[in-house]
Amino acid sequence: MKGKAPIRLLLVSIGLALTYKYAMQVQVPHYGMRQTLHDSILAGTADSPYRYRVLVPYLMEGLTRLFDLVTTRKNAFLAAYSIYDAVVFNTFVLTLFAFLRRWYSKGGALVATLFFVALMPLAFFDHGFQPWSWLEAALFPLGLLLLYERKAGWFALVSLIAVLNRETGIFLPLTAVIVAWFSRRDASPQGFGFPVALGTLAACIGILVGLRLGLGQAEHVHTLGSIAKRNLSGVHLGKSIPQIALFLGIAWTFLPAGIRQAHPFLRRVAWILIPYGGSILVFGIWKEVRLLVPLAPLLLALALARFEPWTASRPDGEGAAPLA
Repeated sequence: MKGKAPIRLLLVSIGLALTYKYAMQVQVPHYGMRQTLHDSILAGTADSPYRYRVLVPYLMEGLTRLFDLVTTRKNAFLAAYSIYDAVVFNTFVLTLFAFLRRWYSKGGALVATLFFVALMPLAFFDHGFQPWSWLEAALFPLGLLLLYERKAGWFALVSLIAVLNRETGIFLPLTAVIVAWFSRRDASPQGFGFPVALGTLAACIGILVGLRLGLGQAEHVHTLGSIAKRNLSGVHLGKSIPQIALFLGIAWTFLPAGIRQAHPFLRRVAWILIPYGGSILVFGIWKEVRLLVPLAPLLLALALARFEPWTASRPDGEGAAPLA
C-alpha cells in the first residue's frame, strides 16, 4: 500500500480500539443511567444542561428503534451508541491528524496524534453518559480547518451542528470572530470576513436561545456553588491535578515556546483558549478531563511548533493536504 491508505488504516484501527475500550469501561457498566438520561432528554424532562443537548440522543433514538426490530431494547441501545462511538472516535482521530498535518510534516503530525491517543483513555474516567463530548471533539478541529480555508458555508454548518450538540459549540463561531478581527486589523487573508463571522455567531446564539425557549427552563444539575465546592475539595483536587497534568503530559511545557513559534493563524485561534478555558474553570468539574479533548488539536498544534516550526516546511501554511 502506498500514500494515504496505511496512515488511514492505522488511525482507523486506533479509533476502533478506543471504541471498544469505551464500550467496556463506560457504556456497558453504566447502561442503566445512560438509558435513563437518554430517555429523559427525549421526554424533555432532563435537568439543565442535558435537556438542551438534543442532537445525539435524537439521532441515536432513531437508530435504536431500528435495532429494536431484531433484538432487545438494551442490546439495541448499546449497539446504536457503539456505532456512534466508532464514527466519532474515528472522525476525531482522522481529523486530529489532518489538522496537525495542515502545518507540519507527516511524521510530526503522526507522532503527535499517536502521543495524544495514548493519553486519551484518561478522558474516559468520571462520567457515565456524555456522548456529545466526542462529537464536539471531532467538530472543533474540523471547523478550524474550514475557517482557515475560508469555506464559510461549511463552517457555518459545522458551527450550527456544534451548538445543537452542546452549548460549548458556541466557541467555534466565536473563534471565527476572533480570527476575523485580527485579519481585518492587518488585512491578512486568513479566515473569512467579519460580517460572515458575526452572522454565524448570531445564528448559533439563536439556536441556543431557541432550544431554551422551546424546551423550557430546567433545574441545574449543579449550582455554581456546588461545582466550586466540589472542585476545591481535597479529594477532587487530588484527582484533578494529576489527571490534568497527564492529559497532555510533557507537552504542556512546550506550549509557551510553541505559541510564539506557531503559524499566525494558530496564534490567533489560541485566544479562544481564554474564554473556553474560563468556562471549564467556572462551570466544569475539573477532574473530568474529557472537557479538554476538543482543545487537544489546537494545544498539540501549538506545542508541536516548539519542535517543528511551520516555516521549516511550508512558509505560508500551504501544501499539506489532509491525510496526505
